[in-house]
Parts: sequence; C-alpha cells; structure tokens
Amino acid sequence: MSGMPKNGKGMSHPVVDAHLLVAKMTQSRIADMHTFALLLVFTPAFILCMWFPSNKESVYFTGKGAYAAICVPILICALHVAQRFMRTPPKLLFIGSFWIPALVFIIIGAVYMNDTRKHRRGLQSNDCMDTSEGGDLQKAYEAAMVVAKHCQSAQFLHGGFNPALTSVMGCPGYEEAEDKFPEEFAYMKELESQHPCGGFCQAGVRLWYGAGKHAPSCRTFVQERLQAVSNLSSLLMWYNIIVMVVAAPLYIYLAPVFDKLGYGNMMA
Repeated sequence: MSGMPKNGKGMSHPVVDAHLLVAKMTQSRIADMHTFALLLVFTPAFILCMWFPSNKESVYFTGKGAYAAICVPILICALHVAQRFMRTPPKLLFIGSFWIPALVFIIIGAVYMNDTRKHRRGLQSNDCMDTSEGGDLQKAYEAAMVVAKHCQSAQFLHGGFNPALTSVMGCPGYEEAEDKFPEEFAYMKELESQHPCGGFCQAGVRLWYGAGKHAPSCRTFVQERLQAVSNLSSLLMWYNIIVMVVAAPLYIYLAPVFDKLGYGNMMA
C-alpha cells in the first residue's frame, strides 16, 4: 500500500465534458431522426417521379425531365453527412431540408400535369391531325401502311400472301420508312403491343402486332393513359405543396427545442 500515490497524485484522468458529450449524442440522434423523416416524406414522391420516365406516353409527349428528382436523395444524403461536421447546425436547415425537395417535386408535378393536359386536349378528334399532337404519329402510320401494302402486293406476285407474316417489320422497305419516323414507329409499335388498336387518329389495320386485323384508333387509349399521368402528376404537386405548408408551422413550434439542443441561426 506504501507504493500507492497519496491523494491520487501521479495518476492521469482525461477530462470529459459530460454536458458536451450528451449534447453531441443528442444532436446525432436528432440528425438521424431528421434524415429518417425526410426519407419517409419524400420516398413516395421520388418513386412516382421514377415511374414517369418508364411510361411511354409521358416520355413521348413530355420527355424524361422527371429524372431531375434524383437530386433529392443525393441532397438528403449530403445533408445527413454535413450535420455530422457542424458544431451548431442552423435552425433554418430544418425547414430548408423540407422546402427544397418539395419545391423540386412541385415543379416536376406542375410541368407534367400541364403538358399532359395540353396534349390530351390536343388529341381530341378535331385537333388530332395537328402536327404538334397526333399528326406525326398518323403520318408514321400511313408510311407503315404503304410499306405493308407494297409488301402484300409483292407477295401475291410471288405466289400468294404469307399468313405467317404478322408484322410490317418483316416487309421490304420497312427500315427506310423507320429512318424517317424513328420515334413514331417505336411508339406506335409499343401502342399495338399494349393495346388492341390500329392507326392513331383514326381506326385502322394493325401493322406491328397481329397485322391485318381491324381495330379502334390508338388515340383513345393514349388519352386515357395521359389522363392517368395528369392525375398522378397533380397528386405529386399538391402532396408536396402540403409538405411545404406543414413544415412552416412545425418549424415555428420546434424552434425553441432546437435552441436547447444547440442549433444556431447561422452556418457554423
């Protein structure tokens, strides 16, 4: 016992600020909960945005702009990492983390909603042949019809029509016609593969699948699909508007709590 230092002299004890440690642990848990809340709120909207580019109607008439939503999960992950290195995260970070992604989804929803409504109205029977709406698709169908008729005539001259030929894609001259209407041919082929239709603005003969059978125009089916896209994009827009509206009073309510947890008013 004589070898023991008296009064603890000679012993080194690291000094730990218990309050600072607890504050950091609490801040870390808050950051995790914050990220979880962001993922919970915005994952449905993100999944919906990823569906738009897989829908043939929205791609053909509106494009693939919904892929801009990919920036939202990247932003959330970057925010989560950044909070680990901030001594005093700003309180405005809370409302900004909800408002910025919501604004991205609102813009995407508004663009798709307005475009699909415009194109759906333009596909009415009187306006379908307009070049900006269904005119190019109808012209592409008529070009494919010329190829199909020439193909059938040629087969009769060489011994009769081949019943095994069920698609215009096997006819001579198809590739040359496709070069003039690449997007339209691809879209018309997709329409016939998904719907029992033929022609676009007017009913006609199926050319790509089950060639030779008369069917109603594909325009009717496209209008219904565009209506579905319009409804979903409207839902996307209004859902995120509600998120922005709810985030504001929630921020005001939680501001005193953020003060106690060490959140500041400026970036640090």
